[in-house]
Amino acid sequence: MKWRLIVSESRESIYLNMGIDEAIMNSVREGISPPTLRFWRISDRAVSVGVHQKVSVECNLDFCGENGILVSRRISGGGSVYKDGEWELNYSLVLRADDPILPSDIEDSHLIFCGGLIRSLGYMGINAEMAVINDVVVNGRKISGNAQARKGGVVLNHGTMLVGVDALQMFKALNVPEVPLVEGEDLEQRACSLSSRVTSLSNLLGREVEFGEVIGALTEGFREVLGAEFVEEELTDAEVDCAKQLSWEKYATREWNFRR
Repeated sequence: MKWRLIVSESRESIYLNMGIDEAIMNSVREGISPPTLRFWRISDRAVSVGVHQKVSVECNLDFCGENGILVSRRISGGGSVYKDGEWELNYSLVLRADDPILPSDIEDSHLIFCGGLIRSLGYMGINAEMAVINDVVVNGRKISGNAQARKGGVVLNHGTMLVGVDALQMFKALNVPEVPLVEGEDLEQRACSLSSRVTSLSNLLGREVEFGEVIGALTEGFREVLGAEFVEEELTDAEVDCAKQLSWEKYATREWNFRR
């Protein structure tokens, strides 16, 4: 099956990128655009919270405010993640829910999408595996997380690949509520204790990793598991206009981001 491949050359705000994902969903639903794989990076730093999460529980709002870290709510579920365009690559897969490649069960669909990531990492000499239902880990340390939204007969599966990582900054911005606080532990100590939970391609390979190399490996991994023929294209003008409108009317608003 032919898929559209979009490699976003410029780094845009987290809010615009959320708008782009939804704009692509709309055009795929209407039959204007084919199934789409998009690679993108953000121009800022942000905590991305799941659609059902409570911001004050998931984010250290004082630290984020003092350090210019944005809060951004997704339309997908899953847990909160810290995002930094300097070292993180994002990917979005959009396809119709009735696509023959896609299981109706969400957990089964994560097996397919994470399987593409695991194959991709294998091409780079990294032995990875799934953890829980939507994370990819290497030696027990998270390198990729995925989230999914199903809306109006269209599926958005998007996630991250840690090319590099600033684990201390990450865990200062995130509260990680499932990990109990230790009495007397300050923010720096807590961030240090949590930093062993994540890893990156650069850490694993012991060298600087170019984003183009990662995009190439991920494209090949997804090609295999999806049976896709990728054709590189750009967003349509209508998608760009829709994404901009969604960005300022929805994703950049306090009403949306702090609704919980």
